[in-house]
Amino acid sequence: MNLYDVIPENLFSVLSLKNKNLYVKTLFVLLDAFKQHLKISKDELISMINARLDDDIISADFTEEELLESEQSIAGKAHFLVRKLKSVGWILIETESDFREYITVPRFSYKIIQLLYDIANVSESEIFAYVYKCALLLQIQIENMP
Repeated sequence: MNLYDVIPENLFSVLSLKNKNLYVKTLFVLLDAFKQHLKISKDELISMINARLDDDIISADFTEEELLESEQSIAGKAHFLVRKLKSVGWILIETESDFREYITVPRFSYKIIQLLYDIANVSESEIFAYVYKCALLLQIQIENMP
C-alpha cells in the first residue's frame, strides 16, 4: 500500500513553512480540544486557538501566506490557520443539521498529531528511564566482553 493512498500528499507541507511552529501549536490545540470534547464546532476551535496562541499569532509572519481580506485580524488569522489545516488534510469540516460547522479529525491525522505531541513533550522520567536502560545495556555488554 502506498502511504499517499491513505494520507493527503500535502499533509506535511505546513510543517515546512515559515510559521511551522505556529501550525504545530495549532495542531496541539486541536488535539487538546478533542481530548476535552467529543465534538467541537469550528467557532469553538477558533476561540481556543485565539485564547492559547494569540501571542504566537501576533508575532507570526504571514507575508508569504495567502490570507483573505477578512483574515487580517488575530481572529481572522486563527480562521486562516483552520482553513489551511483543512486544505492540506489535517482536519475535515462538516456542516450538520443545525447548520453549524464542526471539525472532524481523520484517524491518521489524530495519530500523527499525538505522535508529534509525544515527541515534543518527553517527560524527565521518560528520559531517565531511557538513560537507565542504555546504562544497563552498556553494563551487560561490558560484563560479557572477553
